[in-house]
Order: sequence, then C-alpha cells, then structure tokens
Amino acid sequence: MSTLGQELNREREARGIPLQEIARQTKINIQYLLALEQDRLDLLPGEFFIKGTIRAYAKCIGLDENQAINIYLRQAPRPSPAKIRPRRETSPRMSAARWKKLALLLLPPLILAAVLVFFRPWLLNIRPAPANSSPPAAETAAKSEARAPAGPAEAQERPEAGDADGLVFHLTFNDEVWIRIRPDSGPAEEGLMQAGDRKSFSAEERIVMRLGRPDQVNMTINGLKAKPFPASAAAQTYEINKDNYRNYLAE
Repeated sequence: MSTLGQELNREREARGIPLQEIARQTKINIQYLLALEQDRLDLLPGEFFIKGTIRAYAKCIGLDENQAINIYLRQAPRPSPAKIRPRRETSPRMSAARWKKLALLLLPPLILAAVLVFFRPWLLNIRPAPANSSPPAAETAAKSEARAPAGPAEAQERPEAGDADGLVFHLTFNDEVWIRIRPDSGPAEEGLMQAGDRKSFSAEERIVMRLGRPDQVNMTINGLKAKPFPASAAAQTYEINKDNYRNYLAE
C-alpha cells in the first residue's frame, strides 16, 4: 500500500505539474512540499501546518482534499493507550488513634463557640453607646468638594488607543492565506491560515509580515482599523514600525 507522500508524488507527476508550480500557487516553501512527498512529516512545523499543507497540495493538483487528509490520518502514528492502574481500596473503618486525633482537633473550636454563645448577651449589654455618628459640617463639606467632578480645565487628557506603547496587530483571514510574521528580532511564525481564522501579534518597535494573498487579510493596529491590502498574485512583504504604522491606518 502506497504512502501519502508516494500517492501525492504519483498524482502530481501524472498531471505533469512541477513542484515549483505548486510552491508558487500555494505560497508554501518548496522544502516543506518535498518533505511531504518523502513522508518526512517530522520536518513540518506542527499538526495544524501539516494538514493545511496537505489540503493546499491536493487542491492544487486536483485531488479530493478530504481523501488526502483521511490517508494521512490512517497512516499517522497513534499513541499507545495509557495503562490504568488498579485503584487501591481503603478500609472504611477508622482506627481508634484517628478518632482520638480528630476529637482533639475539633474540641478547641467547639469549646470556644460554646463560650461565645454563653457570654454573648452579657457582652452586648456592656457595649458603650455609640457617639454622635453625624459628621461635622466642615467634614461633610470637604467630602462633597472631593466628590465634585473636575471641570473641563482640570480634566486629564486621555491618550488615544493608537498612542499606546508598542504595537498590537489583530489579523482576520477571509480565505486561505500563507503567512510569515516576525515581530521585532524574535522568531518568525509561519503557517497556512484558513477562512475565519484569527491571529494576534505584538511588537515593541516593528513587525515584518509576508502575506501570500494580502487582499484576503483584514488588520487592526492598536485597536484602529487598517487600510485594505492591495490584491497581489505573489507574496508581499510589509514592514510596519512605530514611525510608519499610521500610514497603514484607514482614514
């Protein structure tokens, strides 16, 4: 029985489609496509990316995506069931030593509660009468002034959402889009997103985005709506930083 990689390779060669063409259409690194055909799924970054790559490959060469996924699921290694350890039965009876220990723990609180109940009426009778609870007029006036709302001249200026420290990006995908995102100088995140997926990224100074189909991506920056990306047949790279991010905001 042929493996998933062998099946995909055979169907691709039968249709005369070069691997470079699949990489161009799907925006997936050709090394990942080659690893898929060689059944080296350990070289692909995670279960989500593996399934997305299989679907994109099958769709590009005209195969049924669900059939390809089913082949992958049948061939994927399954974890061995965990061994269930028998539960040790405990004796329902408590020993005399445990009863004694429990009684010693409960006795002091019970004695204290009984003393409080017995002396409570006496303690209530000797409680001193409360002093005049009405506050002085001067104190009342001071509290009223403290609670009075500040005038327009005293109101503090609130910073706008776009002036917050750092940059926060929220991406929403309208269709299948390949992305590669690198915030600041940290590691890049790469994957194949599906319609309806959402992703959030934050950066201190800048972020570099490479989008396979930028016109299928909606974005907000620091809570503000960004302009739509123009349509492009090839992947596009965008570098957004604290100096130029306002150029990407919608008017």
